[in-house]
Amino acid sequence: IVARLRMFDRKVTGSADGGTHVVNAEDILYVESVDKRTFFYTEGAVFETALRLYEMEERLEGCDFLRVAKGCVVNFRRIASLRPEMNNGEQVVISRQYAPDVRRKLGML
Repeated sequence: IVARLRMFDRKVTGSADGGTHVVNAEDILYVESVDKRTFFYTEGAVFETALRLYEMEERLEGCDFLRVAKGCVVNFRRIASLRPEMNNGEQVVISRQYAPDVRRKLGML
């Protein structure tokens, strides 16, 4: 319940289509770093942010986000299956290094 309330209160900004948008943390599916640029994905859009991946991770701390790879942080509430497939059909690869953290979060360890 606490994580849900924190997500409701947390907002991040990102740019898309020439404008700056304010997005609720709960709407973010995952955050990814590609070629030294950071993007976050919602069900309907992709936004670029000036923050680095670790800064986004810090900003989303306490909101049920989990690092699953060196360049990717996912919204744990949006994971649909362990294949791992997101609600919108997006797929994110969980690296072996972060697999124990995911298992622990799922209560499998």
